[in-house]
Amino acid sequence: MGTQQNKKKLLYICFTMIMVIVVIAGSVYSYFTHKLTDGIVETGNQLLDEYASNNAYATKQELDNALSLMVVAAADFEDESDFNTDKCLKTMRSILWKTPFSHILVADSQGNALSGDGMKQDISHSDYFKRAMLGEDSIYAGNSEIPLENGMLVFSAPIINGGRVIGSIHGFYDKFELSEIVDKQNLNGNSYSIMINQEGDIILDSSNKNRVLGRDENFFKGEEETKFTNDLSIDKIKEKMGNGENFQGTFTKNDGTKRQFYFCSLGVNRWYLVKLVTQSYVDGTAEPAALSASIMTLVLIICCILIAMLVILMIQIYNRRKNQQLKTAYAQAENANAAKSTFLSRMSHEIRTPMNAIVGLTSIAKNHLNEPEAVDGYLDKISASSGILLNIINDVLDMSAIENEKIKIAHTEFNIRDILDSISTVYYAQCKQKGIKFEMSASDISHERLIGDSLRVNQILLNLISNAYKFTPSGGKITVVVSEIIRNDKIYLHIVVKDTGEGMDEDMQKRLFKPFEQENAQTAQKHGGSGLGLSIVKSLVELMHGAIELKSKKGVGTTFFVNIPFDFNPEEITINGNCFENLIALVIDNDKDSMEYTSTVLERIGLKNETAADKIQMEELINKNKNQVSEYSVFFVNWEMPEGIAKYIIGKIREMCGEKPIIIAYAFDISGGDKEKENIGVNSFVSKPLFQSSVFNVLMEFTDGKIGKGKSHAQKTEYDFSGKKILLAEDNLLNTEIAVELLKMVNLECDCAENGKIAAEKFINSEEGTYSAILMDVQMPVMDGYEASKMIRRSKHPQSKDIPMFAMTANAFTEDVAAALAAGMDGHIAKPIDTKSLYETLYNAIFKKES
Repeated sequence: MGTQQNKKKLLYICFTMIMVIVVIAGSVYSYFTHKLTDGIVETGNQLLDEYASNNAYATKQELDNALSLMVVAAADFEDESDFNTDKCLKTMRSILWKTPFSHILVADSQGNALSGDGMKQDISHSDYFKRAMLGEDSIYAGNSEIPLENGMLVFSAPIINGGRVIGSIHGFYDKFELSEIVDKQNLNGNSYSIMINQEGDIILDSSNKNRVLGRDENFFKGEEETKFTNDLSIDKIKEKMGNGENFQGTFTKNDGTKRQFYFCSLGVNRWYLVKLVTQSYVDGTAEPAALSASIMTLVLIICCILIAMLVILMIQIYNRRKNQQLKTAYAQAENANAAKSTFLSRMSHEIRTPMNAIVGLTSIAKNHLNEPEAVDGYLDKISASSGILLNIINDVLDMSAIENEKIKIAHTEFNIRDILDSISTVYYAQCKQKGIKFEMSASDISHERLIGDSLRVNQILLNLISNAYKFTPSGGKITVVVSEIIRNDKIYLHIVVKDTGEGMDEDMQKRLFKPFEQENAQTAQKHGGSGLGLSIVKSLVELMHGAIELKSKKGVGTTFFVNIPFDFNPEEITINGNCFENLIALVIDNDKDSMEYTSTVLERIGLKNETAADKIQMEELINKNKNQVSEYSVFFVNWEMPEGIAKYIIGKIREMCGEKPIIIAYAFDISGGDKEKENIGVNSFVSKPLFQSSVFNVLMEFTDGKIGKGKSHAQKTEYDFSGKKILLAEDNLLNTEIAVELLKMVNLECDCAENGKIAAEKFINSEEGTYSAILMDVQMPVMDGYEASKMIRRSKHPQSKDIPMFAMTANAFTEDVAAALAAGMDGHIAKPIDTKSLYETLYNAIFKKES
């Protein structure tokens, strides 16, 4: 009897325990199911919200960039009095080639429009025309009677001359092309996009079918058929849109159709991008949660029954996880080591190549000391190889500084003409040697003096053109176009670098701006380079608050578009075109683009001109105008015409017009120009790209004019510091020897000190006028350059406050320049020493101070 009772009690206890386990398991199952499901759904919503926001941002960027291009294009017509000309047609076709617009209209103030194909239209009744004539830059999506607008967005900008709107320009952007950007990722067909205005009118529907609420024109039409969640209604949605908010929710149609929607403000015309995701896709994210909860419940029941097995199982799971973590960590370490080895191998090759040239040519030069011409040639090659080596080192250091956020952007005045002149000189010669046609134009630049970081602008241009040169084969072409537009008290420099090189596939375009990225191993072997240049370019452009884009096609070529804002001096003296009102020029150039470019530059400085494509046209025009009031007195001849045609034409001009006319030959490479000028009667050579100021100054020189403050002064090319003495603080004997020899070359006496303390004491104990300037290294023993500079400035020496003092150091980042100025120095000269920069800095500091 007792035994049966014990059995019943045991069965009761077992039954109770089983019920408790079932209840616990059920509770745990329910808890984990809800928690995991809610967590996954919340995470999924966050990811989808981020996806929608990124789509909206990309769409806004596309719209903003397109509008910026239209505003830039409007500046091309600001000096036109009649838009119905061949010149305007050429300009429009040029703009179409550079921009994503499928069609362009230019209209006068009455709404008489001319299209790129020469067709005339009346757009005076169009809303976008009326808005442009009010001086607004706008994007228009409405429909009107002009068939061309169907399915297109209209980007408009006013054409302004002298503060008055004289016309307007309108670019037409295909909505279907925009829809590809808006819907670039559609979650495998589970989402699509609609762009609406404040009233809910549909501007763009990427699906073109199955619209959300079943209406063709308005997103909110038919609200009675729709049920919204998240306490939303049509009125509340419109209220949130009015406040510019981003929000999400769900709606259900009467037919049971569900959609998750995301409203993202575009910040353009108060438009919104609506991303719609099928509910089945959203619900699908919760399915793994239920499966995980079931597995967890099963594991819990097994654990309650077999505790020992649970311990063993947990130990095994723990060990497996640990092993897996170790494997993952080992794999990551191997990948990192492989990446490091690859980078070091590549850098080793890139560094050793110019280093091999330097070492080898130095040895060769020692064996030819009695042959000055040969030694001079070897030294030129050593200098070029040193420049290549320095560029590689600078790339690595710049990338490191960018990643550590050490680069600061300078804000000083510079001349963009000087940058473009030096770059065109270098790359024209290189491209000519390789058999590549090189063209650079800057006819749309009227403000040459900008305020910003000239070093970084130069670096950006050099990297882009170097990249084009590297990947463009012989017979190809590189085109550089630089233009400007003034907007909101800023000058936006628009740079286009186009090549006909190898081009890139879509995958490479996505990876292009990442550090150390090259298309494949063969690319590195064939073309060299560290893979850092374009990554540095993108980082520098963004640090300067600019933007960079590219278009590329495999086997066709690549085009980079860069826009960078700069400050400028609005009071800068502009060129006075009245100086040449009695002159007429004739431009002779067999290159149509070059001829039109030259003609544009002359028109911008107020010089009337005509053009001739060959010697026959030239002779006809000269004979036609001879002995008339409009007789030519200035001739511009392209020196780069083939087969000695330029020399023949110049001789013919002298024969037909005598010695009075001014003949100006222009070319990218004008080396040896002085000798040619003496032989054939050229008055002056001017280098490309032609700038308004350079042409103006040359003409003023030959017309006895007086050049105003706007003239850019020629840089001094020869320096003589006889009778001057400087103090040099440098602890490295080799660097001291180099500096002393460089200074001796310009007759500058030098007194040396091996550390900052000695340098400061020498200056403080010297008589007034002993030293004209001080060059101070930064990193020195006993006392560094900063402390020495402060000691000098605090001293009672008569020159302590005003003696020119410059840091001469390998610390070349912007913060190093700032540290030198904070210590009381007047400037910074980076090592390796650029002799031209050194001499010019000392010349300006010593002689201009004295004058």
